[in-house]
Amino acid sequence: QTCALPIYILDTYSYTQKTITRELGKDGQLRETESETIQLSFYKGFRIRRLIEKNGRPLTPDDQASEDKSVQKQVDEIEKRIAKNESRLGKQESTGAPSQDSRRISIAEVLRASKLTNPRRERFRGRECVVFDFEPNPDFDLSNAKSQLKLFGKTAGVMWIDEKDKQVARLEAVLYDSYKVGGGVLAKINKGAAFTLEKERVNDEIWLPSQMDINFSVRVLLVKGVNVNQLVRSY
Repeated sequence: QTCALPIYILDTYSYTQKTITRELGKDGQLRETESETIQLSFYKGFRIRRLIEKNGRPLTPDDQASEDKSVQKQVDEIEKRIAKNESRLGKQESTGAPSQDSRRISIAEVLRASKLTNPRRERFRGRECVVFDFEPNPDFDLSNAKSQLKLFGKTAGVMWIDEKDKQVARLEAVLYDSYKVGGGVLAKINKGAAFTLEKERVNDEIWLPSQMDINFSVRVLLVKGVNVNQLVRSY
């Protein structure tokens, strides 16, 4: 994933993200079952993921060696992607036609795909935000949209947009209809899935995720049903 920031700024940042997986017990209490801690950094504007801890324990030497290989593989893939994008850009300049693969989902696209109601202004973490309720826009054609936008087109909730930076500061969403991955062959996320996402401005120059709460039920490969409840904290 790339960012609109100059690459030299983005590449100076890294952050740690801990994902806690929880299960609902018979007594109605959520209990931690496993955890994973990763370090996220950037290379030429693209994110690099490195596992650093599993269930509160550091990696074994073998696992660490495997992660080192994984990081190098990610760097190689980024270099290939950059070369491919440069080649595509050259073709675009010669034809004047933008490539569909180069399209990214912007806030403007998300807003066009949604029906917005109850606009208001609120302060969130000391910053002015425009807040609105959203639901799918029945007049928006999702048939040729990218998969992320198709998923968003099935959700309803509340969004906080930082008024100055036009960044999503907080998002609360619920899936109002099931969403099929790979036409339903790979997976199916069931109706009622819910998640919240929060981001914050760091050093007054970059927005990074701070917390995400995920709760959904998914059927994998048409057979296995899995309930997922995760809390993701970034620091």
